[in-house]
This record gives sequence, C-alpha cells and structure tokens, in this order.
Amino acid sequence: MMNKNPNGNEPLFPGLKVPEPPEDLRRQVLNRATQALGKGPRRDLWALVWESRQARLAWGASFLALAVCHLVVPVGETGPARESSTLARTGSDGHEELAVIGNLPRLSLDTRPMAASTRTPVEIEADLENAS
Repeated sequence: MMNKNPNGNEPLFPGLKVPEPPEDLRRQVLNRATQALGKGPRRDLWALVWESRQARLAWGASFLALAVCHLVVPVGETGPARESSTLARTGSDGHEELAVIGNLPRLSLDTRPMAASTRTPVEIEADLENAS
C-alpha cells in the first residue's frame, strides 16, 4: 500500500477526518465577545502616563533642569591648555619601537595585493594569457 502513488483523486489518508467543533463553541465565543465589548478598549501605557499629573510634573521638572544645566554648564574646557606632566614626557624616552608604529604610512585602496606584488611579471603574463 505504501508503494502505490496517489493520482490526485484519491485521498492520501482515507481514515482521517477533521473533528467537528464542540456544540457550545458558538455560545462561548459570543459570550466572551459580549464581555470584551462591555469592558471597552484597553488603555495603553502612554495614555496612562499622559493622564498622570505626577508623571507630567516629573517630565516638566526634568526638562526644566536639563534646560537650566544646558545654559549654566559651559561646553568644553574654556580654560588655557595645560602642558603634559614631566612624568609623561620622561616616560616616553627610549621607546623607538612605539615611535615607528606611530609613524606608519597611510593605507591606500589603490595598492596591489601582497600576493600579486611578489609574483614575477612573467607569471602574471602567463596567467593573463590562460584566462583569455
């Protein structure tokens, strides 16, 4: 029976039937829908916050505090630039390796890949001829 191929008109599972819904399902659904309509729409969090007097006062106070701080606190350092400490200047002596790393050349997207730069021109020409 397993090797027989159905042709489209035969049911794949002849003994399988979709179960019928319970008898009182319609009544239960209508009762729950009536209850839900009686309760009204659910209130979301933003509506509750907007209608709360304490939340609006807290928001207003924080906005006012931020505005006052923005006007009172200066942006950046307005004082003169300070020199580096002598410990920082003397601590960097003898680190030539770090100086070399700090002076690396800039990266360029136009440079050739390292593998191509180590190949000889004869190998490159042979590859180009084989590709055609």
